[in-house]
Amino acid sequence: MMGGGTILLEAGLIAALNIAPGLRRHFAFEHFKNFDRIEWQRLRKDAEGARRDPEPLPIFGSDIDPLMVRAAGLNLKAAGLLDCVRIMEADFLNVNPPTPGGIIVTNPPYGVRLSTDDMPTFYREIGDNLKQHFPGWTAFMISADPEFPKLIGLSSNRRTPLFNGPLECRFFEYRLVAGGNRKPGK
Repeated sequence: MMGGGTILLEAGLIAALNIAPGLRRHFAFEHFKNFDRIEWQRLRKDAEGARRDPEPLPIFGSDIDPLMVRAAGLNLKAAGLLDCVRIMEADFLNVNPPTPGGIIVTNPPYGVRLSTDDMPTFYREIGDNLKQHFPGWTAFMISADPEFPKLIGLSSNRRTPLFNGPLECRFFEYRLVAGGNRKPGK
C-alpha cells in the first residue's frame, strides 16, 4: 500500500542521503521581519554538508497496483534513491516480512480516494496478516475511517489526531507481538 512512494521517499532521503526535511524548499517564515537570513543560510549549508552518498538500505515497499509501483519507481529515481529502496508489485495481504523485525508505515485505503468493495473485511484482513506474519514489528497506519480501529482487530498503543489534507485522520501505532495480548481467562 505504498502508492506513489511518498513515505518511502521521505525515509530514503533521511536514512540514505541524510537530507534534512525541507532542504530544497523555501518557507513562509523566510519573509518575517525578524528573520535571520545569515543564520538560516548557515543552517542550510551545514545540512547540505551532512548529505551522504546513497547506499542500499532495508527500506521496502509494495503495492498491488502496477501503476503505483511504476510511479513509486519514477519518484525514487528522480530523488536518486532507486538503488536504496526496494519496491515490488505485491498484495499486502500476501506479503511476508523481508526482515525479522522492523517498522511499517502506511496509509491504507479508507474509502475516500481509494476503496475496496468491502472495507470492513479488508481492514480485518490487514489486521490478521499483521498478527500472523509480522510479530516483533511496529505498524503505523493513517486512517480517516472512524470504523478502522474497531475493524482491524488490533489494540493500538497510540492514536495521534492529524489531518491528511482536509481529512481529519488518526495515526495509529500498533506494536505487534507473537500470540496475543489477552490475559489468561479472557
